[in-house]
Formats: sequence, structure tokens, C-alpha cells
Amino acid sequence: MADYKQRIFLVDPGIGEKSEICPYSQFEDGRDVTSYIIPPDGYEFTEFKLEPYDGTDKFYDGKIVAQYKELSFMDTIKPNFMRYIIAIVVAICVLVAVIMTIFRKPKTQIDIPTEVTPTEEQAATQVPEEPATNVVAYETVKEEAPVEQKVEESTPVTVPQEEVKEEAKQEAKEKVVQAPVKEEAAAAPQLSEAELRTQFKKEFWNLIHQKEKIMPVYGRLYRTYKDQVKCKEYAYLTTTILYDGVKFNSWSANLQRVPANEIKAVRTIDELKAKLQEYK
Repeated sequence: MADYKQRIFLVDPGIGEKSEICPYSQFEDGRDVTSYIIPPDGYEFTEFKLEPYDGTDKFYDGKIVAQYKELSFMDTIKPNFMRYIIAIVVAICVLVAVIMTIFRKPKTQIDIPTEVTPTEEQAATQVPEEPATNVVAYETVKEEAPVEQKVEESTPVTVPQEEVKEEAKQEAKEKVVQAPVKEEAAAAPQLSEAELRTQFKKEFWNLIHQKEKIMPVYGRLYRTYKDQVKCKEYAYLTTTILYDGVKFNSWSANLQRVPANEIKAVRTIDELKAKLQEYK
């Protein structure tokens, strides 16, 4: 009888982050998930460290924690060194252009003609300005000023809409009643080996017929029936679908190319392999 057990390791990004689509790792050194690790600023990913899994979930055989090294200043600027040089040169050019524009004497100031005193004939032809208009305008404004003051004094004081909205939000928060936490569902009754195998196959083929393309969904199916069933479907799940992240992405892309009406007609692993090979 073939050994269907696969080693599954939880990927811990440590002080960094990991991609949302990061799969499980099949190796202690995490060689199949290094591309999913995002190091923090100023650090570089180096390797994974194997540690025991301290959770209660028996799905994982351990966890691998990402390790980093802090980059020096030169290591940080080396990848973009030329960009920094170009940016500094452009900034200097712009600064020089601004300085030259400010201190350059305009040409219009070189040939400014001197003020010419009007002759008696020109003075006679000029119409004198009437200052009465300015006086009237000043007096009119002076008389209308008290009216504006009265209007301002008679304007009622209103509460800003923002304060009204804030008070309404505060009252609404006080009235919110938190829903009680639902009790955990009771444990499912124990099934026989044959019943488990039948149920597993049903859930497995439902995922295949739906052309499920998210690896953790297949991982949850594996975790539910881990070491409880032995069949071709379980072996195919562990040795092909969940082998590693790179192989899963290739397998899933091939599955998506199969038409929906054709994949729903597949009922055995041999038919599935043949159909995937047909659309490979």
C-alpha cells in the first residue's frame, strides 16, 4: 500500500509579510514559497527556520519562520544609485534656472524713457478729473455700513451641522446591542471508514466539477480527512494537487481550460488525468 502522507508546514513571515496567495510549504527549507515572502523596509530575506507548530490543529507538521538580515546604507541605495544621481542633477538644474530667472534684469528696464513734462497746450486739452465721485462713493459706503452691522447683529446663532451629526452618531453607538456569540457547532458524529471515503469522494469531486482554483480550499479538505481515508482521489490530492505551490498553479491553470460541461462529466481520476492532458 502506497504511503499517502505529505508533510505540510505553516509559513510564518516573521517580521515581514507574505502574499495573500501564499500556499503551504512541502519542504523544511521552504524552497517552494520563497517568492511569496515580502521583507520589511531595510531588510533582506535570507532563509527559513524550522520550528515546531504550537497550535492545536493537527493539519501542520511544523512551521517555517522567515529569517532576514538588515541592509546597510550602501546596500539600500545600490539598486537605485543611478536614479538618485539623475534626480540630484535634475534638482540642481532646476535650482540654477530659478536663480537665474530671479536675478536676471528684465530688458524692459534698460530703455525706460524719462518723464516728459506736458506742455501748456497739452495741459489745456486734458480734461481734469472730478473728485466728487470718490467723495460721494465714500459717503454712501459710510452710510450703508451701520445697516450691515445691524444685519449681522440680528442673525440668529445656529449650531454647525457637523456637531449635530456627531451627536447623532454618538447616540446611535450607545443604542447598538452586540449580538451574542454563537456557540460552536456540536461535533459531527463518528462515521465508518466506508462512509468517510464516500463523503470524501463527494466533496473532492464537487471541488473538481466547480473548477476550484484556490489552494487552501483543497488544503482544508485534506486536513478534514487526514490519515482517515485511502483511495485514488486522496492520493491524487496529496501527491499532485497539494505537492507544492508551483505545481498547483500549473495544475489549476490547466483545469480552468477544460469546458464546464466536460469537467462535470468526469467521475474517475483516470478520466480527470486524460481530460487535463487533452487541454494541456
